[in-house]
Amino acid sequence: MIACFVLFLVANVGTFMFKRWGRTLLVVTTFFLIVASPALGITIILPYQGVFMDVSTMLFGGLLAMAYLPPISEKFDGET
Repeated sequence: MIACFVLFLVANVGTFMFKRWGRTLLVVTTFFLIVASPALGITIILPYQGVFMDVSTMLFGGLLAMAYLPPISEKFDGET
């Protein structure tokens, strides 16, 4: 699980630097973290924390989608 979080951080840095591998690694690690999240157990949070988590998740999804859509995706085309 810790290795997946480390890969997630590496993928975020790679995506921030417009590396194609970072974008792909970000999708893969996000998928594995979502699949593995039930293994972390039940979490009790306050309502305002839930709002921040929901907004954060929506922003992350939007940014990930933007990485694959033009014009942002064109910045990834020059890198391998």
